[in-house]
Amino acid sequence: MTKEHLLRLLAQNELDELFRRLRESAQSELVLLESQWHDLKADTRAGVLTPEQANVEEARIRQRLLDYIESGGRASIGRAAQPPASGKAGRWAWLGLGLLGGVLVVVFLLKPLFSSPPEADAAGTSPTEGVQQTGPFSKKIAIPTEPLELSASYVGTTGFQFVEATLSNKNPESYKLDVRLRCIRPPYGENISSHTLHLLHGEAEIAPYAVEFPFVQAKTIGEGTFSFEVPKTWKDGRLVLYYGAGYEVKSEQKVIF
Repeated sequence: MTKEHLLRLLAQNELDELFRRLRESAQSELVLLESQWHDLKADTRAGVLTPEQANVEEARIRQRLLDYIESGGRASIGRAAQPPASGKAGRWAWLGLGLLGGVLVVVFLLKPLFSSPPEADAAGTSPTEGVQQTGPFSKKIAIPTEPLELSASYVGTTGFQFVEATLSNKNPESYKLDVRLRCIRPPYGENISSHTLHLLHGEAEIAPYAVEFPFVQAKTIGEGTFSFEVPKTWKDGRLVLYYGAGYEVKSEQKVIF
């Protein structure tokens, strides 16, 4: 078998035939390299190695064969061509790596469940205080919840009670403030609208951009929600309840954002 014939088999990727032709030399190093080639094929079929890893190892074996043929059988091809972690040992190595990767993924996913939220500093500052919120968030706003009784001419006395207030992010410039209000036993029924509750800050006064409040029948109790768009420059405000035929009665409640 001439050198040119051997190189042609290598170029055609006929490695099995090439090993068969070279086996006549019976060199121990060549036998070792052929064993590595068969291990590589077995690992590739079994899915132990990725196609990329298999290509790298095959390229190493091909390079050693080329060196061996070019040198006329004098070059050493020993262990340098041995693919790391091949055969049974390779399968266990890749299995171990897979298990380790799985453990790391589980730890990463479970970490938020065991992480403590940032606490207030020694001065009592909230972790978000002074930081403009831009992503999704929601927090409860402290608000007086004691029932109020407002009386006005022609409509009598009706009770009102703030249930809760929630601040969330609406857009880069504004918060959304949702205020839950309860209307308690109006004498003649009460039509709650955007005129009923406003938000004041200094001289500025804004009405809700949305109101979800069904008509409250006489002597019954009803609840609904007012939604305000609040500039992020506001740190506090005053909720003002208007009541009466001409909204001549009002009650203010301070809120801090």
